Amino acid sequence: MIETVSFCNARCIICPAYEVSKELPQGRMLWELYKKIVDECSKHRGLTISPYLTNEPLLDEDIINRVRYAKERIPHVKVFLNTNASLLTQDMTHQLLKYVDSFVFSVLGTTKQDYEKMMSGLNFEKTMENIDYFIRYKKEKGLKSKVMIRYIISNNFLLMRDSVKQLKKIYNFWNKKGIDWRCDLFSTRAGNVVNFQCNTKQIKYLSGCWFANAPLKYIHIIFNGDVVLCNMDCRREIILGNINEKSIYEIWNSQLYNDIRDKIYSNKNKESKDNFLCNRCIDPYFNIY
Repeated sequence: MIETVSFCNARCIICPAYEVSKELPQGRMLWELYKKIVDECSKHRGLTISPYLTNEPLLDEDIINRVRYAKERIPHVKVFLNTNASLLTQDMTHQLLKYVDSFVFSVLGTTKQDYEKMMSGLNFEKTMENIDYFIRYKKEKGLKSKVMIRYIISNNFLLMRDSVKQLKKIYNFWNKKGIDWRCDLFSTRAGNVVNFQCNTKQIKYLSGCWFANAPLKYIHIIFNGDVVLCNMDCRREIILGNINEKSIYEIWNSQLYNDIRDKIYSNKNKESKDNFLCNRCIDPYFNIY
């Protein structure tokens, strides 16, 4: 995951990005750094690259050139793009579909009222217009890129009397447009989201990563080259190195990175009293009941 810009144009109540942007330095990744990352990745097989972390990738004016470079430099790479689609112009649709293998549209709400409440700062009609054109163009051209809508719900939503009915309604809304829909439970991102909180049980001892085993599978690089532990680390608490100074290989195999993995997977933080990020990262599916 490569954060080519750190900005976002939405103020979603389920995401800490807006608050974090007021607390931490923001910026845009230099081309030299981006090329260094992609060039090193070209030496490896079975890769996926996602120009996204906790930002809106379409705010990067060079996003087309970025994904094009990745595809041309690494023909076998799978490029994934996660966007709120509010900036998905027709021209951008034409270009992105040439290079991106999978799109995830983060859209919270199927009505103007719900959407603009959840995703403050964005316009419901404009986003729907963008997505409708994208789907229509993709179908007309017979393009095979995968497309999915990602929707977040709270634990409390599941306990509502008509929750199943509401979920079916949302599913049908996107199904009629010919788009796959995925529903995920809300996560506080290790306590980084102060709004839209849900009650959580406490896990006494950390015993692995519930979120796709990110420390073992993915590397997360922010705009200035710093490597953070995962996309739950919105406030950059765990910096594992900087790509300007070391290679991805060196950072991935460093003693610091392996010590962190031991802390997560080998129960070596059993007696720890510190405020370790992963101790606060609660699996939302663990807290349904």
